[in-house]
Formats: sequence, C-alpha cells, structure tokens
Amino acid sequence: MGETPLDFGLVYEDVDINGRPAWEVSPGVPSHGVWVIHVHGLGSSRQQCLRAIGVFEQLGFTSLVPTYSTSLDLGRQAGHRSALGTTEWRDVAAAVTYAASCGASGVLFVGWSLGASIVLRAAREVTALPTVGAVLVSPALDWAAIIDSALRQWHLPTWLRAWTVAAFDLFRWPSSPRIGLRRLPGASSDSDPTFPTLVLHGSADKSVPVELSRRYAARNATSVSYVEFDHAHHTLEWNSDFEEWTQAVQDWCRSIGLTQDKRTLVHTLEGK
Repeated sequence: MGETPLDFGLVYEDVDINGRPAWEVSPGVPSHGVWVIHVHGLGSSRQQCLRAIGVFEQLGFTSLVPTYSTSLDLGRQAGHRSALGTTEWRDVAAAVTYAASCGASGVLFVGWSLGASIVLRAAREVTALPTVGAVLVSPALDWAAIIDSALRQWHLPTWLRAWTVAAFDLFRWPSSPRIGLRRLPGASSDSDPTFPTLVLHGSADKSVPVELSRRYAARNATSVSYVEFDHAHHTLEWNSDFEEWTQAVQDWCRSIGLTQDKRTLVHTLEGK
C-alpha cells in the first residue's frame, strides 16, 4: 500500500496544521488554484488516501492530506473514541484554512468512509474557501442505517435494533460529545450537498450497505454522480479496478468544469 506519498512516486512535504501532521503533495504542473483535501475513514490513517492522490496529481491539483483527532498516525496522542465526524470536521476545517493561506482559490474534497461524512460537514461549516465538489468513497453517511444493518447481520430482532439506534448516545461516556445519528450528513435531505459530488461504492461492501449510496444518488440526481464497482468490498474500489476508478474521477472532473489541457486544469466553474 505504501507509507508516504513518496512510495507512489509523488513529491510531498510534511506540514503542520494546528499541531497535527499533514502531507502536502505538489503536482509537476500546478493547477489554477483548486486544492484537493483527502480525508481518511474510521480507525484508519492517511495511508488510506494514498491510492487517490496520483490521479489528482496528474490532473494538476495540489493535494493536502491532514490528520484529525482519531487518526492512527497520531499514535498515543490520538483520541480513542470517534465522534462520527461531529467534532473531527474542525480538523479538516483547519486544513481548508491552511490551503487558503497558501493561495488556494477553492477546495475539492475526497472522503473515504467516515471521511465522507466529515468532509460534507466541513463543506457546510467552512467559509474560508468555496467547495467546488466532493468525491465520496464507500461513504458512511447514514449511521443509523449502517448500525441497523450491522445489527441485522447479528440476527437481532427489529425492536432491539431500533432501540439500539435510538439509544446510541447512551452507550457513550458522559464526557463524549452527543452525536445524534439522524442529524448527521446523509441521514436526511436537509444536509444534502448543493455542489457536484461523485460517489464511488463497491457492490460487495459489508460495512456500509451499497443500497445507501444508491438511494443517496437517486435522491440527489441533479448534483450526485454515482459509479458502482462490481464485487468491491469496503473502500477497495480502487484496488478492484484502479483504471475504472481513475477514469471515473477524470471524467467527473471534466463534467463539472475542471478540464484537462496538457496536464493543466482550467477552472471554469465561474461560468456555471
């Protein structure tokens, strides 16, 4: 898989964002201002994002891969109890502010699993830069449905599954932030994105049911493009068919007005 962007042949710099480590990956030919911010999922680290950086580097984007409070990169400093994005988004917001300070004119998010929920929350809350789009990989958005699906696999009765979801916050330490599963991105149309979004999901995902992404895309047909990968498991869409993954991202970037010309992107969203 690789430990740093260098293992993928990418030039990068270790940077500090509010006391947390991040990778800044510069392309051979710079973009016209849009930076890509990659956010990993639950119980993972920045290494999860490495697969995706190359396609954006080839298109001319600068990539930023931050850590957040529960990132495994942080070792003993990492928090041990996820807030499912309700607090972690602030670390991603700091990454957006950092990109703005470096001259970025817009941000394109890439969120993996829980990272998808984090970036949607960050995009809603942050005003330092406009969000031009988001790529969501195996997106864990509707956590009430995700938890219910996991309990169903354990053959628990309907009443117990419903009670567990309703009482979710009761199982957390008193000092932990309250989450409110049904208020998270993806749980209702109230927080659906207004910017262009690409959803990539594997049909064999047993962690986040692919049906959730199908419904999410259908509910947001005007803003969400959807690509399903046959037989791919959770966050392994790139591994199952990296050529299809790359082509899907490239085609989508062009479709939203980020067009490629000799490895340089021309940002035309202003005219849309």
